Amino acid sequence: MAPKVNVKERYNDGKVDLSMSDLNDVPVKEIVTLKRVYSLDLSNNSLRTLPKSFPTLTGLTVLDLSKNELSELPQDFGNLVKLKHLDLYRNQLQHLPLSFSKLKGLKWLDLKDNPLVPAVAKVAGLCIDTKACQTCAKNIVEFYSKLESQVAAELEMRNRDRQKQLQMNNKKKQEEKREKKREKVVPKKEKKPSEKQWGPSEYEIEKRLLHSSQTSAKKAKSNSFVSSLLKIFLMVLSVYLTIVFVKFKDSDNVVESMKQGVIEDYHKISSTSQIWWKEFLILSKVFWKKLLVVSQLCWETILENGPIWWEKSVNSLQIWWIELSEKSQICYKHIMDNWPMYLEEFQIFVEKSLNATRLLWKIIRNNVTVLFS
Repeated sequence: MAPKVNVKERYNDGKVDLSMSDLNDVPVKEIVTLKRVYSLDLSNNSLRTLPKSFPTLTGLTVLDLSKNELSELPQDFGNLVKLKHLDLYRNQLQHLPLSFSKLKGLKWLDLKDNPLVPAVAKVAGLCIDTKACQTCAKNIVEFYSKLESQVAAELEMRNRDRQKQLQMNNKKKQEEKREKKREKVVPKKEKKPSEKQWGPSEYEIEKRLLHSSQTSAKKAKSNSFVSSLLKIFLMVLSVYLTIVFVKFKDSDNVVESMKQGVIEDYHKISSTSQIWWKEFLILSKVFWKKLLVVSQLCWETILENGPIWWEKSVNSLQIWWIELSEKSQICYKHIMDNWPMYLEEFQIFVEKSLNATRLLWKIIRNNVTVLFS
């Protein structure tokens, strides 16, 4: 227990001096009863911790806790927003609470002779004189404000990941329940082969039939794909010939004029393609040189900032992968549901185009040998 100290006797014009009182605890209740306390001196005591109610002394602007045995400060220590002068010299502090970011008005801070963590000690520096203590206060507040924002961002990321994982787990559970219901409604019964039976059993015969039907279905799909490609080629050829026919229909000899037009178009396409190919080669060389320069710069920046980017990229990739999987499932379902309708519409379009070109084929059917000779 702390020795009894008459706080009112130690009070003088807004200042409370409790130094060298051999205190083990701070008499916060007695201090709160006093009016307009802005300075509190608790130096040269045996304080190891501060009570949880200590941050309620929000009127303090000067606080001296030097030469004690404090190993930590309350998490709400930053509620002392009006603090301008804080002395923590010669204690057992290793780190400070995140709420130090709230002490925007702190102008003087002494952290000498404390076993601080290397990161905090580097930011604090050596408080040799008043300027050094002022820079210490400024740097510590900025450091903890940045640290608090980073911690808040990480917590938000973790909460998002947890929510997405919960959603995925719920979806999996719902799918498992649906599968169980389906299995109960339509149980799968497989016919096992009888042991006392000569020759192929009914079970093996059914397997063979299923295998043959699957292979025939695959062959039919491949044949349908080839036929659809041929239909598309014929459709494009027919459209081109109709355009040429419309262009030379008023000439005296339609067939010869169409032949000359086809040859001219072929020469134009070949010449333009050669020009495009040369330009493409030149542009590709220039692009490759620029790409090499940019890649070298990117590689240097990656080597410098690689570890930081790796941590951020892993978190963002996890979120992106979850979103991509959800969207891909939706797209796959949509395609599988509407694919037969799209196929039927395409087949109808091909049939209509073929019917439309039959008149052209009737006109040039008798002169095919002359056209391609």
